[in-house]
Amino acid sequence: MADAIDICNLALNRIGKRASVSNIDPPDGSDESYSCARFYPLALQTILNAHNWAFATRRASLAKMANVDASPWRYGYALPSNCLRVINLQLSDAHHPTGFPERWFADGQPIEFEVVNGGSSLMLLTNVEKPVARYIMNNPPESFFSATFSDALAWLLASYLAGLTIRGETSFNYMTMCYRQYEATLKLAAQQDSSQTKMRIRRIPYAVRSRHGC
Repeated sequence: MADAIDICNLALNRIGKRASVSNIDPPDGSDESYSCARFYPLALQTILNAHNWAFATRRASLAKMANVDASPWRYGYALPSNCLRVINLQLSDAHHPTGFPERWFADGQPIEFEVVNGGSSLMLLTNVEKPVARYIMNNPPESFFSATFSDALAWLLASYLAGLTIRGETSFNYMTMCYRQYEATLKLAAQQDSSQTKMRIRRIPYAVRSRHGC
């Protein structure tokens, strides 16, 4: 699969630039590598936020933060350092002694939460004790990128690079063309990614959950 350098060179090629970048962290000294080092992280974060990618999804139990004001919520938790955004919360196994498969609902409703600035890091607030967060990583392994994801990422990066390296009306035309290609390829990549996940969520009435201690 393509890595960051392959994606950068592909993006440069798409705007008519010499695709010869050998490193972006740190840059290899060429103008192209400095441009890619500047915009590749932004393009990656943008596309990761566009869909709940299976390869970028992780689950983790959250650590409770001490001496924080979580009001009006009951608990405050630290988010993993590699968390870009939280998709949803699950109840921990301790809250599921009967093994119910439905874990994204509490008392028949989705588990509510709020992500706020915790000072030195982001903090998740919720009324659920010992939750498990399902989240998107901010820097998933490049070896997990699908071909269509890499293709879409290269088109998005190309739209950024066109505005930086091409002047005049031609720059706008290249930016528009590359971004439209990105949107089309992103749609295909997201559809392919979604086909890897099959999940049916059951709502369990509160009365049933109460009888089983859930």
